[in-house]
Amino acid sequence: MAKNKATNHYLFSHGNHFSLYRYLGAHKKINADGSVCTVFRVWAPNADSVFVIGDFNGWKETCEMKKQADGGIWQASAALDFSNEDKLRYKYLIFNKDKITVKADPFAFYGEASEDGASYLYELQETDNDGSIRLASRGKNKNVNSPMNIYELDPGTFYRNRDGSFMNYVSLAERIAPYARKMGFTHVRFPLFTRCAGREKITAGRFGADSRFGSPSDLRAFISALHRYSVGVILDIPLLEFEESESGLNDFDGGAVFERKEKEYGGGIRTFDTDKGEIVSFLISSVMFFVGEYGIDGVCLDFSRSLTEDDHRSKSAAALVKKLNRILSDKYPDVLLICEPGVRRSALTKPLFSGGTGFDYASDEAAACDITALAESGEVPDSVLNGRFAENYIIPVRPAELFPKDCFASRDDKAAFYRAYLLFTACLPGKNMICSGCEYADFDGRKRSDLMNWYNASSELNSKVLLFTSDLNYFYLNSPELWKLDSDWSGYKLIRNEKGLTAFVRYAPSGFVICVFNFTDKPVKDKTIGVPNPGFYSEVFTSRSKLYGGTGELSLPIRAKNVPCDGCGCSLTVDVMPYSGSVYKSESMINKH
Repeated sequence: MAKNKATNHYLFSHGNHFSLYRYLGAHKKINADGSVCTVFRVWAPNADSVFVIGDFNGWKETCEMKKQADGGIWQASAALDFSNEDKLRYKYLIFNKDKITVKADPFAFYGEASEDGASYLYELQETDNDGSIRLASRGKNKNVNSPMNIYELDPGTFYRNRDGSFMNYVSLAERIAPYARKMGFTHVRFPLFTRCAGREKITAGRFGADSRFGSPSDLRAFISALHRYSVGVILDIPLLEFEESESGLNDFDGGAVFERKEKEYGGGIRTFDTDKGEIVSFLISSVMFFVGEYGIDGVCLDFSRSLTEDDHRSKSAAALVKKLNRILSDKYPDVLLICEPGVRRSALTKPLFSGGTGFDYASDEAAACDITALAESGEVPDSVLNGRFAENYIIPVRPAELFPKDCFASRDDKAAFYRAYLLFTACLPGKNMICSGCEYADFDGRKRSDLMNWYNASSELNSKVLLFTSDLNYFYLNSPELWKLDSDWSGYKLIRNEKGLTAFVRYAPSGFVICVFNFTDKPVKDKTIGVPNPGFYSEVFTSRSKLYGGTGELSLPIRAKNVPCDGCGCSLTVDVMPYSGSVYKSESMINKH
C-alpha cells in the first residue's frame, strides 16, 4: 500500500496520473475483516488542517484528515457505507492560517447544482451493456473524408417540464434522440459539468456531470439512448479556464492551488496553472474519465482565450493540449478530438508527429462569416472560399449569425437568404454544425439561457425551413461529392466569386457536383460558368423550392457547351434567382448511379 501511495503521489506531481479520479475523492473500501469504510482524499498543499464534514457526521469537525508524506494530499477514513440513492452530502472544511474555506470535492462524480453546493457520495457503477452499439458508432467519423452533421444544444434550453423545471437526462433522451435521427444529424454536442440552477456558471470540479438533469447513471442512459439511434455524443469541455464560485476550485485551500496566482481575466474567470504537474494530471484525468466511463464519441475542447499569445503560459497550455491529445489518441483512437480556439492558429489538425497539435477538427469561425456583411454586399469573402484545407474544419451556424440587421425587404427574403446560406455551408469543404433553433430559423432570437421557441417552429415559414434543414442534411449525407474528398484540393475547385454569383465544384471519386449561389436581392440571368464535362446538367437540390417557402421548383436540364470557361473545358449558362443556392449534377452521373 505504501508503494502504491508513493506511486500515485509521484505520477500526480509529475503530470502523469491519468486516472486520478480513482485515487482522489471519496471511495468505498472493503477492509480485511469484511467491514466497509469510505476513504476521502483531497489535494490541499497550503492547508494547516482539513476536516470532512457532511450529512454522515452532522456537519461537525469529527472526521479529521491526515496529511500524507508527499504532495499535499490529505486522507481520512470513516466507518461509512453508503448507496448512491442516499445522496449523502459532504464538503471539505479547510484551515490555512487565518483563512477558512469550505469546498466541494473537486473529484466528486455528483453534486448539488448551486454556487455553494455540496458533493454527493457516489460510487461509479459498472459501464452499461451496450458497448457493442457504442463501439459500432464511435469512430465512424474519425476519417475526415466521411460525412458529419452535428447538432449543438444545451439540455437546459432544449426542452423543459410544463412547470418550467429541468427535465432529467432520461426524459430528454426520449425527445432528443429520435429528433436528431429524424433530422439527419450524425452527432449531438452539448456541455457538461455541474452548473448553478438556471445559470451557466460551473460550480465545482471537473468530474461531475450536470446534476440539474439527473445522476451520472441518468447521463449514461442518455448517451446509450442516442447510440441506439446511431447518433454520436460530443461533450463540450472548457479545458483551461474555470469560474469562481463559493464551493468551487478558486482559492481552494486559502491559496492559489488550481489557478494561477494572478488573475488574467475579469468576470470571475480563473486560469488553470498548467505549469504544475498536478494540474496537468487533474485536467487530463477529467477528459479521460468522461471518455472512458461514459463511452462518448468525441470531445470539443474550448481554449478560446488561453492560446492567443506567444508567451510562456501559452506554450505551457499548448504542451498540455498536445499531451492530452497524444494520450487520448493512444488509448481511444476512435474518439473525435475537436477544438474551438476562437482564433486562427496553424497546425491545429496536423498530426503530432509532424509538429501539429493533434486534433481531428477545428471550428472554423472564419467560414461562419458575418452574414450581415454578406447580405449587404452579396459577395462571399475570399477568406471563406480560399484556404479550405489549411485545417480540417467544422463550420458552425449559431444564433448570432441568424440575426443580421434589417437589410431584407421581407421576412420571406430573410428566410430565403438563410436557406441559401445553410446550403452554402453544407457544400463547402468541412463538416457541418448547427445550433439548436437554427434548424428552423428562430429569427425572433433568444438569450443563450432561454428556452427554445418551439412554438416558432410550427409557423408556416419556420416549419418549411425545418423541412429544408432535414432534407439538406440527408442530401448532404447521400452526396459523397460534398464530403468524400474533404481533406485535399482535389475535392474542390472555385469557379467564380463575384457579386451575385459564387460557384464552385465539389469532387468525389464517383463524380462531381456544381454549387451555385446568389446572395443578393437581384436575379442573375444567362450567366455562363465553367464546368468540367459536356452534356446535360440537372438541378438536384435548390433552396428556392416551394416546399421550403421559396417560389420555384427544380429547373429543367441544361446542356453544357464545349466552350472553355473559368479554367474548365466546358461551360454552362444558368439563371440564379435572388437569395438562392442550387446544386447541379451531370445527368450521365445521375443515370450511372
